[in-house]
Amino acid sequence: MDPGAPVRRGRDTADRRRVLLEVEEEAARLGWAFFGPVTGEVVTAAEGFGEGELETVRRFLASVLEVTRRARSA
Repeated sequence: MDPGAPVRRGRDTADRRRVLLEVEEEAARLGWAFFGPVTGEVVTAAEGFGEGELETVRRFLASVLEVTRRARSA
């Protein structure tokens, strides 16, 4: 593990099958500085959509994620 990395992976000492992620305070601060201001607005915007519409968005984003994974592994 890189001690200077913003996110570190390690094994759970109680259950070695589990991988634990530890986020450094600076990484969390930068994440909130970047995404924090819009988080509430995104939640408010989502409240204006019905469950069926949100399910369509979920399926779309899952498809985009899968296509991206396949492209990166090719």
